[in-house]
Amino acid sequence: MKNFDMTEEGDMTVLKLLDSQTLTRIVLGLCFGLMAAVIAGLIRG
Repeated sequence: MKNFDMTEEGDMTVLKLLDSQTLTRIVLGLCFGLMAAVIAGLIRG
C-alpha cells in the first residue's frame, strides 16, 4: 500500500479506486437488499 500523497495524481487515483469499489459495493448492496426484501415479503405473504 502506498502512503497517501496529497498530490493531484494521488488524489485522482485514490478517488477513482474508491469510486469504483464503493459504487460496485453500493449497487450490489442495493440489489441484495431488494432481493432480500422481496423474498421476506413472499415468505410473510
